[in-house]
Amino acid sequence: MTPAGLVCSSAALLVLLAAVPAHGRIYGECELARELKQNGFPVSQIPTFVCIAYHESRYDTAAVSKPNRDKSIDYGIFQINSRWWCDRGPKLGCGVACQTLLTDMDRVYKCVHAIYDETKRLKKDGFKAWTTYKYCKDPSAFAASCKL
Repeated sequence: MTPAGLVCSSAALLVLLAAVPAHGRIYGECELARELKQNGFPVSQIPTFVCIAYHESRYDTAAVSKPNRDKSIDYGIFQINSRWWCDRGPKLGCGVACQTLLTDMDRVYKCVHAIYDETKRLKKDGFKAWTTYKYCKDPSAFAASCKL
């Protein structure tokens, strides 16, 4: 192949790679647990949040739901809802674009804190914001072997 052909092939490959969507990160259970602790989550809540993240996205930061009945969409590792918390959720919202919740874990953690606090204020149990919480009533198996 000529040098000009290599340049064309390389350019075509770069264009092709740019068109492929970036994949999210899939956390390990203990890795997520440690990050939750580093971001101010109480140790007593970490197993429940790890359980919720497992049931919501299997720890995948790039998880995006199909549209819900109300046409909202859930984003990221904690499946944060667009109707209430990002983009269209100015009253209860986290003040962040939903797409940001796929890549910026600092914003995700701040948003999860806000969701938990607001839901606790409204429903006396902050975990009730996540429908998968029903699977996490006894989260003792989650993060049990993690050194926090």
